[in-house]
Amino acid sequence: MLLASPGGASVHLKELAILEAPYLFRDNAHWQGVVYGTVGEDWGRRMVAGSKVHIAGWFHRGTRHVISRTKPYDSLAAMANQKVRVADLPPYPQVFRALGAVPTPIAFAEMYTALQSGTVDGADVPLDVIASKKLFEVAKFINLISWSFAAPGQSVELLTPSEALDLPARVLVTGAAGGIGAALVRRLITAGVAVIATDRGETPRDFFDGLAGSDARRQLVVGRCQWIAADLSTREGRDAVVQAALGPGTPVLGGFVHVAGVLDPVDWSLIDESQVERLFSINLQAPFFLIRGLLPFFGPGASVVLMGSIAAMRGSPKTPFYAASKAALRNLGASMAMALQPRGIRVNVVAPGLIDTPLTDALNVRLANERGVPVAQVESERAQAIPAGRAGTPDEVVSACLFFLSRQSSYCTGTTLHPTGGVWAGTI
Repeated sequence: MLLASPGGASVHLKELAILEAPYLFRDNAHWQGVVYGTVGEDWGRRMVAGSKVHIAGWFHRGTRHVISRTKPYDSLAAMANQKVRVADLPPYPQVFRALGAVPTPIAFAEMYTALQSGTVDGADVPLDVIASKKLFEVAKFINLISWSFAAPGQSVELLTPSEALDLPARVLVTGAAGGIGAALVRRLITAGVAVIATDRGETPRDFFDGLAGSDARRQLVVGRCQWIAADLSTREGRDAVVQAALGPGTPVLGGFVHVAGVLDPVDWSLIDESQVERLFSINLQAPFFLIRGLLPFFGPGASVVLMGSIAAMRGSPKTPFYAASKAALRNLGASMAMALQPRGIRVNVVAPGLIDTPLTDALNVRLANERGVPVAQVESERAQAIPAGRAGTPDEVVSACLFFLSRQSSYCTGTTLHPTGGVWAGTI
């Protein structure tokens, strides 16, 4: 559930009062698509023409939190029979009643007194209101648990802790059919983010299998993903992705994660120029030209995440061009972080070590064939060099990507994060 408000702007344009209607927007992506799309542009023009007032922008106040007087609300059960002050709008009482609390609509100006006198046990408010109204003076607990509520029909579902990060509303992900890319797309859409996913082929048949929740929730989650089949090694493919991402009336782009990447297809003694050119066009040129093409449409505070590799930091005789491309990508990330800082756009690199993905499986098979040994032996030998004693999982890399995408990493730019299972633990 997402609630919007025009504040006092409806005084200048009465049509803005429609924003107060409950259940008007599905999620952040839907809201941004309206206010930053053709509808919002029309509002802006009419306000200027009618009252000379300009709409400077719209802002997201983040997830709401619940403060409480007597005990922490660290679970839904803790809210049972608790009198919680809520906004006097239809959705709020419905939500908190479904959670087992006793919703108590009280005027905004009376919150402090109501908490102080014990009229209510807690209050549902954004963090900025907790601070500005000094509600911390009359509440013992500030429950910073980032509850976000989705309300399809009469049901209310609590989002999981991994969904508590303050993520952008709309994100582009390349390499979406691969191990890490697929895991990232699934985590994002489950968290309520609208995703433009792209890979060379169409959506894999089993891509959305296993998504948890009711049929209605699963349908809602799947509907957040727009798939584009494109070959990023070509200018035409990259242009197709940019055009799809920037179609008329689409909302701003809050994040871009370049996961697409390929390995040296054969040994260095056999690789030809066309294979090298294709590798560099996907691993290095594609992220640069996509960033540049999308640049005018990145929203304030947008985040770019580039998928690097531990190979960028050391020689790799079996995949020398892959390693070289990832070293260049790491440098490109640092350079673009500096170049885009004046625009408020952050650029960071996630450089994992050995991860259990189809790309790793293919390399293991190639190495095993070259040596004439079982694939299991190659897998075991590669894992033994890692202090953690195993390869990482795609989800473990995705968690690093989500952090860089989120507002929680707002002070990080030009940074490289290494999910490697401790490979660098003995280095300085």
